[in-house]
Amino acid sequence: LIMLDIRPGEAINDGKLASFAPQLGPDERLRHQRFLRPARAREFLLGRMLLRHAARHLLGPAAAYIDVVEGNHHVPLVSFPALFSTPDFHFSISHSRGWIACLASTTCTVGLDIESRMCARDVDELSAAAFDDAQQKWLAGLDRQHREEGFYRLWNNQEALYKLRGNLAGEVD
Repeated sequence: LIMLDIRPGEAINDGKLASFAPQLGPDERLRHQRFLRPARAREFLLGRMLLRHAARHLLGPAAAYIDVVEGNHHVPLVSFPALFSTPDFHFSISHSRGWIACLASTTCTVGLDIESRMCARDVDELSAAAFDDAQQKWLAGLDRQHREEGFYRLWNNQEALYKLRGNLAGEVD
């Protein structure tokens, strides 16, 4: 697991960020250019750099030639054309309010989600829209002090499982 803090004031300046852009593949470049919000473009670019770093860390220098194309629903698909055989390489990327994370493995499929807590969120209202009856009942059974924490744990677990299932089917990052 690699996490990167890109909140304002952290050590990644615009010059360093611009030096990463040429490493993107053609599909990634097109998507990167389409972001309207600079913060989202920054998260995208740094998430893809974390993915490349994880590949090199797990697979060695040959993984520097990683190809990433945009799959369905903007899911990154990875290939390694410079390697003679396709290695087992599984990954999941997540970002939330200035944090980016990449989890990668050569032994098992993975799913990851991170979520920053937002003070203004109505967790009861969101729970009604996002969770099934059993999950809502469990959450409602928590005292007010622990309900927000329970909401985020349940939300993160569901998102990570969704990504894991998608990765098992080859569809989600």
